[in-house]
Amino acid sequence: MSKSRGRAQGASGAPPTRKHLARAARERRQRRYLLIGAAVVAILVLGVIGFGVFDQVVLRPNQAVARVGQTNVTRSQFINAARFQQFQLVQQYAQVAQTAQFFGSDPQAASYFQQQEQQIQTQLSDSTTLGQTVVNGLVDAVLIRMEAARRAITVSPAEVQAAFQAFYAYYPAGTPTPTITPTVTATDIPPTIDATVVAFLTAQPLTPTPTLTPTATFTPTETSTPGPSPTATGTSAPGPTPTIYTTQGFATSVSGYEGTVSQQTGLSDADIRYLLESQLYRQKLDTALQAEVPTTADEVHARHILLADQATAQMVVDKLKAGGDWVALAAQYSTDTTNKNNGGDLGWFGKGDMAIEFETAAYSMTVGTISAPIHSQFGYHVIQVLAHGPHAVSATTLATQRSAALQTWLDAQRTKTMPNGQLLVQTFDNWSADVPTAPALPAPGLPAPAPTP
Repeated sequence: MSKSRGRAQGASGAPPTRKHLARAARERRQRRYLLIGAAVVAILVLGVIGFGVFDQVVLRPNQAVARVGQTNVTRSQFINAARFQQFQLVQQYAQVAQTAQFFGSDPQAASYFQQQEQQIQTQLSDSTTLGQTVVNGLVDAVLIRMEAARRAITVSPAEVQAAFQAFYAYYPAGTPTPTITPTVTATDIPPTIDATVVAFLTAQPLTPTPTLTPTATFTPTETSTPGPSPTATGTSAPGPTPTIYTTQGFATSVSGYEGTVSQQTGLSDADIRYLLESQLYRQKLDTALQAEVPTTADEVHARHILLADQATAQMVVDKLKAGGDWVALAAQYSTDTTNKNNGGDLGWFGKGDMAIEFETAAYSMTVGTISAPIHSQFGYHVIQVLAHGPHAVSATTLATQRSAALQTWLDAQRTKTMPNGQLLVQTFDNWSADVPTAPALPAPGLPAPAPTP
């Protein structure tokens, strides 16, 4: 028994053979390869996940949807701006629907409000137009800020605070006369601001309403202040209008409204103040540009005789050159019934006011001379220039040019080329997938639901 046990122990304790060693080494290599392979796979998986996170968190948000000079307008800014634009449209829809309920018995009013609702629905459903509006507004923002800096236009913190209070119709010191509540036309978001800054890109007022702040104790505009207006008397000058709610009411309104806006768009108190600052920059630049609109222009004072055919026009020219009376010939032959009885006097006019053929001839003529027949879409003109030179533009023309001064300037910036040959403003078509999906709205005439985040 003991000898058998001894032989068995000797057999089991024998040194491993070469074959056993080779197999053990092979198994160790296989385990090592498996571990290396698993590690490589894990690294690759983590790399893919990490790159995906990096792409979503860093690369994509900072990708440019437009570029102004060396300044990028980023995808994150576009997303926030588009979301806030949609939020504003939904709130407009709700306001229109709410107002329409007060005029439900008036078919004409009901039709009008339905048209308004349909227009807003169209804007919400047209993602291309909505997105392009957002991009254009963000570009305008950068251009305005850049030009304001060049002109040393500044906005003080006190101005921003006053605008912030006026935005909520809060006037702690009273206001001498009714004023227009500032609007947040957030075309002014420099791309250096992080993703929480959003833009309001329409000219619609961002005015708090009871539907947004149920606890508010104020109405958004001076014209809607409840109660009778005080009647001015001859013995007392109008004093400042007192604020329509207390400091606590103001704080409640701010908290309530911003809570709604923050939930829907991420816009914070700081963002609203920034947007109001941007609006002040826009207003100041607009004022500066309006002041630069020239009050005089190179204009022509001319009169004409309009004829139906060239032969008759040439006959009139021959009569005039033979000493014929202009006024008499105009009254006899001109087909322009608006001025034939006053010698065809057209008064002063500038470039772009007349048919191009007429304008080209009139601006090239020497004062006092008579033209050959000039053909335009209206017939054949015989023209005499009475005066040519700098002339005060009409009040209507001046007002029109001043109101368009800022937009004219913005349009001009988009055509400028930098020294490197690139356009000052470049836009890219990579934002279409980032436009928020149009929210579901009820049929016209019914109140709108609150938008979902």
